[in-house]
Amino acid sequence: MRAANEHTSDLLFADREFSWQVSPAGHSWIDAPNWCKLERGERLLVGFGPFPEDGPQPRVYNPAKTPDLYRRLATTAPTERGILEFADKWGNLTRRGIYQITTPERLHMERLTDWQRTIANLSLAVQVHDWSAARDEGVLRRHFQWKQLKEWSGWAHGVMAIEADHVTLTKHSDPVLVARVFLTGWVNQHLGYRGHVAPLTHLRLEDRSIVLRIMPLSLEGLVWWQLAQTMQGQSDYQICAQCPNPIRVGAGCGARTDTRFCSTRCKQRYHEERGRRARQLRADGKTLAEMAKELDTTQETVKRWLTPRKRRGKP
Repeated sequence: MRAANEHTSDLLFADREFSWQVSPAGHSWIDAPNWCKLERGERLLVGFGPFPEDGPQPRVYNPAKTPDLYRRLATTAPTERGILEFADKWGNLTRRGIYQITTPERLHMERLTDWQRTIANLSLAVQVHDWSAARDEGVLRRHFQWKQLKEWSGWAHGVMAIEADHVTLTKHSDPVLVARVFLTGWVNQHLGYRGHVAPLTHLRLEDRSIVLRIMPLSLEGLVWWQLAQTMQGQSDYQICAQCPNPIRVGAGCGARTDTRFCSTRCKQRYHEERGRRARQLRADGKTLAEMAKELDTTQETVKRWLTPRKRRGKP
């Protein structure tokens, strides 16, 4: 049996263990039907599922491989058009929803107000995280203020009082600390909201052992989980040096923070293109130092790009 501390990382789910579905027929907006017992005029986003074996199948993908998905949702326009574009690409927010059983399909419906609330709450969390990470005290002091009332005094964000269970906040507390106290409570509230994240047992195929995982149960749970990992420094993302794809990096995901490429193919293309550019600069009469400066690299790297592969390493 492995030591207890060796199981610590098992609590964090692996990217490959999560998958999500996107309706093959896309989504659309409708007014809430009478049987839903919602407010008149409530708008619902309609998808389909589950899917019959002889019909169009959903696109199954792994959203955990898109490490900036939480930022994409946070910056989605909270309009019917913006939400529809996001849903058609990434799917519904939750497995739960308002269902209408039909033959042979089931309509999965989510309220416009739920989408808008999720976007607003996530956007606020991402903003506060960015401000606190940058230690932008000027912005933080505008959003977090000490309020003195007759029966209560303390820090607040707008009308929301900030509760600190294990941290003592005073009128003179660092605004970065105040923001992070707010952020941890805000994210915890939404991680646990409607059961988006839960502990589950998981079978490790490598050694057939059973381990405990803390898993997101929905797309909404996943984006809050991504933000939580970024907050604690376990993961973040950066853009591939060759293409627009984001790369998830950090101690909690296996990729080093100095990783520059999303794939071996992108790495090869990058160096091939830079090599062609270096040869063109040499043909234009540029010196080695000038080429290194223009290509934003070292002279040794330029030399390697200019050396034909078959001659590298040979006397």
